[in-house]
Amino acid sequence: MNNIKRITALVMAMLMSILMFSGLTNVKAAQTAHVSISSASANVGDEVTITITASSDVKIELCDLRINYDSSILQYVKGFDAGGGGTGRLISPNATSFDVVFKTINPGTAMISVDKSTSYTSSADEDYMSLTTSSGSVDVKAPASYSSDNTLKSLEISPGALSPAFSPDRTTYNATVNADVTELVVSAAANDNAAKISISGRRMDPGSNTTTITVIAEDGSVKKYIIYTTRLEDGQEATTEAESKTEEVS
Repeated sequence: MNNIKRITALVMAMLMSILMFSGLTNVKAAQTAHVSISSASANVGDEVTITITASSDVKIELCDLRINYDSSILQYVKGFDAGGGGTGRLISPNATSFDVVFKTINPGTAMISVDKSTSYTSSADEDYMSLTTSSGSVDVKAPASYSSDNTLKSLEISPGALSPAFSPDRTTYNATVNADVTELVVSAAANDNAAKISISGRRMDPGSNTTTITVIAEDGSVKKYIIYTTRLEDGQEATTEAESKTEEVS
């Protein structure tokens, strides 16, 4: 009698396992949509059309895509709801392909991407579809008339002094500051008024610090000047040269 009960229990367990497995295999896998973005090249001042396409093995019923682009290189013209600051939104209950027009305003390579954290697509029988994306880019060239001068005509720091003395062709320098200096004041002027300058790494921590002055010429070419600064410990005075790190950086 006990054997019969054991056999019956075993058979029931096997049947339950088969039913559960069958149920799992019938669960519909989440659908996936892929968003692709085309790439292009242009000259400064041109208009360029980028195509953004959502595709899937099943019909897409809704696209709601948030787009990011480099607004320092591209200026939005038409094709989506512009959000400002290099963002936009594409939303449609039926379309899956969108043409977006930009005007190129500066040389360089502008990336265009979909913000997956705020974008979604949906199908007829599922509210949301899993989303994969790829980025596009616009390579913008400067006209031949644009200047390629990306040199500095002057570079000074306070407190302290550069070693060796500044020269437009030298791109690396050393400096030493006292222990109470928490920020390096950098004064830099471009040789060409059309060039742009940005400075990073002015905060001074104890020990070695690196300050980078980036010069971008009118045609987009880049040169970096680097200052290696040693901030001394309490009780030390800035009377010795910082360890030399003046290898040339183009």
